[in-house]
Formats: sequence, structure tokens, C-alpha cells
Amino acid sequence: MKVCKSKKMNTILRWCVCLLAVCFVMQPASIMAKSSKRVIRYNGKDYVYTKSQVNVAVNDKAVKTPFGGIILNNISMLPAYDTFYKSELGTYYEYDEISNELTLETVDTAVRLPINKKYMYVDGKKKTISQATIKVYDKNTKKTRLMVSGRDVANALGFQYEWKNSKVTSALYTEEYLDSKDDEMDTDTPQEDNSNNENPDDGQIEEPDKDQNNDGEQPDNNTSDEEDDTDGVSIPKTYALKIPKPEDMAMDSYETDDNYWQKEFTITFDDDYSEFYDENSIIKKKSNVTNVSVSQDKNDCTQVVLKTSKIQGFRITETKDALYVEVDTPQKIYDKIVVIDPGHGGSDPGAQGNGIAEKDKTLEIAKRVKEYFDGEEEYKVYFTRLADSVSGMTAGSSGVKDSRMSLPARYNFANEINADLFISIHLNSFGSSANGTETYYSAKNTNKNDWGITSKELANRMQKAIQNVINRQNRGVKVNSNLAVLTHTNMPAILIETAFVSNKTDASILKNPDKMDEVANAIYDVIVGTFE
Repeated sequence: MKVCKSKKMNTILRWCVCLLAVCFVMQPASIMAKSSKRVIRYNGKDYVYTKSQVNVAVNDKAVKTPFGGIILNNISMLPAYDTFYKSELGTYYEYDEISNELTLETVDTAVRLPINKKYMYVDGKKKTISQATIKVYDKNTKKTRLMVSGRDVANALGFQYEWKNSKVTSALYTEEYLDSKDDEMDTDTPQEDNSNNENPDDGQIEEPDKDQNNDGEQPDNNTSDEEDDTDGVSIPKTYALKIPKPEDMAMDSYETDDNYWQKEFTITFDDDYSEFYDENSIIKKKSNVTNVSVSQDKNDCTQVVLKTSKIQGFRITETKDALYVEVDTPQKIYDKIVVIDPGHGGSDPGAQGNGIAEKDKTLEIAKRVKEYFDGEEEYKVYFTRLADSVSGMTAGSSGVKDSRMSLPARYNFANEINADLFISIHLNSFGSSANGTETYYSAKNTNKNDWGITSKELANRMQKAIQNVINRQNRGVKVNSNLAVLTHTNMPAILIETAFVSNKTDASILKNPDKMDEVANAIYDVIVGTFE
């Protein structure tokens, strides 16, 4: 009986296995193939990609990518970020969403690729490419990549390109690596496999849905620069502008002017290079530069003018072939930032007496301070004005009705550029007998800069230095929390009352150019000393 029961059970089990097998075989083909499907999205549509995934190798080393390359219209399209930026090639990479352009650059060559266009710009010159650059979203990995024509872009950047058909691999090589290799490379073109791929018509690329993950596409430009080296000069990869140079242009043959009130930065060359710049484009790589123009000044010297939407810092790196201009917030460009505020100006003369108008004398002192700092690359000194009237800053100018309204303009100016120190220069007036020097700070301003300096400490240092020059009554350091430029600044801030215009002896000191130069020198020395 036990034997018969065992045979019966085995028979039942065999029938169950067969039934399950039949059920599995009869599942719809769409379910069976689901795990092998790859759905990608570009040009605003979803496509089932059934061709082989393209592998990427640089100098015979596999490059890790989120979903590999694709073959489109018989062209191997590679993920630009992984292939050119993250690999040993180490090219500069930037995608500008405003202009919808991708920029890839080596030390020698810059390539701009407008998205969805069958052309590129190589060092400013337009060239046709085999396949338009596209933005691809892979639904399996939930990653987005800009895909470029591997052969066209690699060759444009000066890299050797090889298609390895048997391995379905786009291989890229640097000249340095090839010099150490004696192996010959074949140069087959990609071969289409027999699977079907629905190739879309060219059209505008649609951004991935908001719930789709776009991480990994754009490198972080706020991290420390990776640098290339040419002619012994390190070129930061975060520069905003590349200005090519004529072959006959000598090094350091230019001057710069930072007109930060108008948000303009001008580079003036020492000769006429207008024909050269008619044929050679200046490459703009960052959206914080809103406009670049080339013109001639009254001396027929070529000028390159950069315009920005807000106050920016600028730094130039020069090689024998080009000027590389970094443009970023002042705090990211400069180590030590100071704001000098010559009091009053425009329709506001300030204190007056003994033939002196306060606004004129504070401006004179500020200009003398500027002379001491000119050429000092370690410091960036901004001035609220270097003229009697500055639009948006002084009373009577556009947007500023009176002297009271000019005060927010001044402290907002200092706060916008994130200054380390704020020093306001003034003159005093109170009867004919009052005389000497005093310095104010606000008890409400408790800010301490990176060098550990507070407003009170800065005031003590400045009072001692100016008092030694004027050598009249030492009126000391005083607290005044009602002065707007001291209370509303986000950094240590002081206000110097240099001397009294109402006192004849003080006025004679203020009229002495040598003494005013000593005052400026004292201000300079205190500023430098606070950073040591």
C-alpha cells in the first residue's frame, strides 16, 4: 500500500510540473521580454532601444557610465560627462541650461555643442557633425546624460578614436598614451545589428519629467579646480571666458579696469587687433557674463568689455595663446575684500567750513588710499564712489533722492560683495573750538571677520593711527549705534571723523596735501595690519 501511494504522489507531482511549464511558456511575449528591454527618452518621446549597449574605454581602461553609449543612425553616441570629464581625459565640462549648449575643452581646444543641432563650434569655428548632440534619459537607471558623437568630438579635441566592433566599444586615446604604445588600431565604423530601433525625427529635446532623477549630469564647479598645464601656467577649469591672442601679442600687454558700479570689466590691449577678433571668436562659457563686446578706444587700442548682471570678481590667467578670465562672486575670487566709503557726495556736500566741503576732502583721501592699494593683488578694495556723484550711490543721482537714502545704498553695496572690512571716511564740524580726531563703531554690529577682527578693535587701531597724523585732540573711540552704515553692515565697520572743518587749525591740516597723504597711508597700514 505504501508503494502504490508513493507512485500516485509522484504522478501527481509530474502533472503539476508540466502544467506550470505550459503556463510559463504561454505567457505573452511582452512579459517574457520585459527584463531585456531598455527604454530611453529623448526628443520628448520614449523609445525601446534594442541595439547593443556601447562600451567606452580611455587609454585601454574601461570607463564607468550609468547606462553606456548608444548607436543612433549608425553613429556611436557617448555620454559626454563620463567619457570626457570623469575619465583620464579630464577635459573641462559645462552644460549651460540657458543657452542649451555643452562645452568641452582641453588646454588647446574648446568645443561648443548646441543641443539638438548637427554642428559644433571648434575654437569658435562652425563645423558639421555626424549626429546632433542629444539629452537622453534612461528609464531603467533613472539617469540623464548628454550624448555626443564620439568620433567627431574626440577628434575635434585632439584625441585618437577607434571603434572596436567585436567588443562594441568606442575607444579613445591620448597622444601621450599612444606614444608609449606600438599596437596598430583598426578604424571600423559601427555596424548596425539586426534588431529594430525606432529612430525619431529631429526635434526639440524635452526636459525629463520633474519626478525623474537627473543626478550626475553636471559636475560641481564649486569644488577645487582641476588644472591643466601649458607653458608652465596652470589654467583653472572654472574660467568664464577664453580670449585668444594674436601670435605677435606679447605677454602682459594689456590693462584692466573694473567698473563695478556699472558692472563692467574692461581689458584693453596695447594695439589694434580688431581684424584678429573679427576672425577669432571669444569663447564665453558661463552665464554670469551677460555680454561680451570688442571695440576700439580713442587711441585705436582694442578693448574687450564684459558685462555682468551683478558685481563680480575677475581674475586673469595668461598663456602665450590666450587670456583665461575667471568670473565669480568677489568672495570666491579675492582673499581680502575692503570697502572704503568717502562720505557724502553729489548734492550732499556734508560739513562745510573754512573753504572746505566735506565731500571733496573725503574723496581726496579715498583716492589717495586707492593709490596705495593699486598693484596690490593680495587685496581687493572697492570704493562706494571715486567721483563726486555715482549713480545709485550718492544723493541727487539716479534712484537716490537725498543723503538719507544714499546710506542703504552704501551698506547694501558692502553686504552684496561680502566685504571683510568697511571704513567710512568723514570730517567733523562743531563750533570753532572743537578739534581733533574720533572714530565710531556700532555696539549692534558684533560681526567678526575671518581674521578675528571686530568693529571695536578696528576702531581702536584706526583711531591711534589717524591721531598720530593729525596730532590734535584725541577724542577717542566712541559707540554710536544710530549710524546706519555701521549698524547694518555684515562685517566689522567703522566711521572716521578725521578732523574739524569748523576749526581753523584743523582746516589748515586738511588743506595740506602731504598730511592728507599721511592720513591715506595710515588707513592703508591699518587695513594691511588687520589681515596679518
